Amino acid sequence: MFDSDMLSTAFENMDADVVSFLLNIVNPDIAFIISRFENITVVTVMILFLLLGMWKTFEKAGKLGCIALIPFYNYYKLYQIAFGSGWFFLLGMIPFANIIVRVVFGAKLAEAFGKNEVFGAVLSYFPFLFYIILGFGKSTYFVQKNQIEKNEDF
Repeated sequence: MFDSDMLSTAFENMDADVVSFLLNIVNPDIAFIISRFENITVVTVMILFLLLGMWKTFEKAGKLGCIALIPFYNYYKLYQIAFGSGWFFLLGMIPFANIIVRVVFGAKLAEAFGKNEVFGAVLSYFPFLFYIILGFGKSTYFVQKNQIEKNEDF
């Protein structure tokens, strides 16, 4: 049987830094939302906005929307959309470098959808709002030149 008291006790005994590190690896956007807000209703709504916006962003880029629900793989695919290679998401796991990588990723993702770099920088730090704008807005996905070159090789 599932015991909620046992689960809450397990989380109480974990160090806050360990929980933060684990959340940052699984989904940095959700970790950001949880670390900034204490009201569970606000957090839930923001996470739902994030996932819905990512879903529509994937669909707009020609990918399956359900990829937004898969940890690690969703960021691999987002980085693939932005940079042409998904392996750049590993740089986002390096402490301090992830701050720069996150802003550059946001700018490249915004550029891939015809938005400016400022939109991308703000997307990096307010993803729950700006993925909704990106996914449901009028922007269209432009395939990167390096992705076209890779496709021509095959």
